[in-house]
Amino acid sequence: MLFQLSTNELCVKYLTNRTQQTGSSKPFSPDSVPVINKEGTTNVLARQEIIQLEEIDEQFWSRFTGALDVSFNLAKTNNNRQPAYAGNFRYSSDKWNTKFDFNVLYSERDDTERIERKTGSFSSQRYQKQWYLSGEVSYL
Repeated sequence: MLFQLSTNELCVKYLTNRTQQTGSSKPFSPDSVPVINKEGTTNVLARQEIIQLEEIDEQFWSRFTGALDVSFNLAKTNNNRQPAYAGNFRYSSDKWNTKFDFNVLYSERDDTERIERKTGSFSSQRYQKQWYLSGEVSYL
């Protein structure tokens, strides 16, 4: 079964030689993938060279994604109440991947003290030629 890779969207292609190329791809042949970069030049890659594709948006603000979750559990037993909040925020580009997430849980019930659990983490990855610089900070 043969397939062709084609996308009009901007994608980062991670390659077997530990490099990456950014651009869109038009169908060419079953064994090769042309990568058209922002300047309009084309570089043809062998299909076997591509390890991963990651779509990124061209506009700066479109590269941000996020989510927020809010929940509340109520149980009549011991008058148990549990509000919880969670969220994440991410930025992706051809050179950076950054993510922040958090979780907050409160638990209250009769005859016990209030319980609070808060977690958060921030991680960042920077692509530098054939290397990745990576860091993470977590809080519990």
